[in-house]
Amino acid sequence: MTSIAHQWEDVVQSLYYKDKGHKVPRHVHKNYVHTHYVVKGKSFVEMFGDKPKSFTMKPGDAPFVFPIGVEHEITAEEDGSIFLHLMKSKPAPELGAVSDGAPGGVMMDDGTVAYEEDTQRG
Repeated sequence: MTSIAHQWEDVVQSLYYKDKGHKVPRHVHKNYVHTHYVVKGKSFVEMFGDKPKSFTMKPGDAPFVFPIGVEHEITAEEDGSIFLHLMKSKPAPELGAVSDGAPGGVMMDDGTVAYEEDTQRG
């Protein structure tokens, strides 16, 4: 997975470049909501917990807003898929540096990063 993040004040934008079957690993955000938008390709979104839900998204669909505290995972359904995430977060100095475009993962609320390889299931 390659991801590029950019932060401006309290807004973080992340772009994920993924091939079929690659995931934004299962995770949860306890302190903020974020949107998921498909720029190119298709994504399969799974939400877990008390009210499980799954659906496919494609370019032109309205951005989906993940609620605070809901575990979720996003899987690319086509090679060359591009996903855009927007969220409000702590200012960058509190969380550390953002990605320079190198292969990366998902930054959690505490600033740790979960990588696809850590969570991929066979």
